[in-house]
Amino acid sequence: MNRDALLYKMCNYKLTGHYFDIMKNMYKDVKYAIADGETCMFSSKVGVKQGCILGPTLFSIYLNDMVKIFNVTCDPTLIDNKRISCLMYADDVILISESANGLQNCLNKLYDYCETWNLCINIDKTKVMIFNKSGKVIRKYILRYNDHALEITNKYKYLGILLKPSGSFTIATELLCKKAKKKLYSAFIKH
Repeated sequence: MNRDALLYKMCNYKLTGHYFDIMKNMYKDVKYAIADGETCMFSSKVGVKQGCILGPTLFSIYLNDMVKIFNVTCDPTLIDNKRISCLMYADDVILISESANGLQNCLNKLYDYCETWNLCINIDKTKVMIFNKSGKVIRKYILRYNDHALEITNKYKYLGILLKPSGSFTIATELLCKKAKKKLYSAFIKH
């Protein structure tokens, strides 16, 4: 996360005055050492301070405008009478589209956004899942993030929930029940 860009975005959200001055001064000259002083101090010009309680909030401010990049060319999905192209939680993002062409447009817009704001996507964690009634993996599309062809997968875990191409939550429910029973059993044994 580029700190100058963060300050710019804070100004756009009218987060100015004393709060802005504190953030600006707090991140003006950040120095780090690795392994409890075993290395020389070095400066950092990007990111938020490790363990800083404001880190998640600052990151949210930095990414909050991402949803505005997606438009009708992304062929958004209708959820609860709202057109949605992405779901965001912290640094996890799911892009959603009704069509392969729309999803490719989402990926292109995300790439441009990341290039503009100096963000990196972990390609190894970036997967495509095509939901369909049959629940089978459909591999007839090639979707790309920049030059990288993305893997089309038959399962994906998002926020602890296992998603499958059928859209069924049966397996996810079974896994969560097993996990809960294991925790209950473990707690019972301890007492």
